Amino acid sequence: MVSRKLVVALLVALAAAMDPAAAQRRYAPGASDTEIKIGNIMPYSGPASAYGMVGKTEAAYFNKINAEGGINGRKVAFISYDDAYSPPKTVEQARRLVESDEVLLIFQSLGTAPNTAIQKYMNAKKVPQLFVATGATKWNDPKHFPWTMGFQPSYQHEGHIYAKYLLQNHRNGRIGASGSCIRTTITERTISRASRTVSTERCRSSPNFLMRSPTPRWIPRSSI
Repeated sequence: MVSRKLVVALLVALAAAMDPAAAQRRYAPGASDTEIKIGNIMPYSGPASAYGMVGKTEAAYFNKINAEGGINGRKVAFISYDDAYSPPKTVEQARRLVESDEVLLIFQSLGTAPNTAIQKYMNAKKVPQLFVATGATKWNDPKHFPWTMGFQPSYQHEGHIYAKYLLQNHRNGRIGASGSCIRTTITERTISRASRTVSTERCRSSPNFLMRSPTPRWIPRSSI
């Protein structure tokens, strides 16, 4: 029975593929026999404009894919707009992508607050909010937001990984944060809770690690 169903499904798919009109009708908005429209929202300006390089890199990669023939012969139209890392602007740009540009999906838009601002809208429209560029744990909620999918490790997992590394290699090490340097005490309990205990002692020498503070990640830059 299962094999018969698979054969029938295959025959139907082949028949549709041989009929260009039928094949064209089976696609969602943003996809056709020749093009795939992918939307993106990035902070090319504003306080988080450094992250705009992510969008530029993605655009360069899709240009490479197109130069090599696209995806199964379909060219990718990568439409990326600036939201200046402002959630109200993110909403505006998401509506523009979905309702005006009619993209197939919005891919890798950056930031917890901006993505939160458009999450309900994207799910109401049933347009994929795919691989959001934020480490918040809230994106793993398929029951309430089936059209939203995270991508990167959560900030808690990142903290756990870095704390474990520091415990193994720099138990009494120093971590620089926001241009200052603080001595941290890292314990097994710290790792289990993906948190840290920090004393108020200022470091007098170069830190073992430099932490970036705009997002709650532990980013090792160098070790001594």
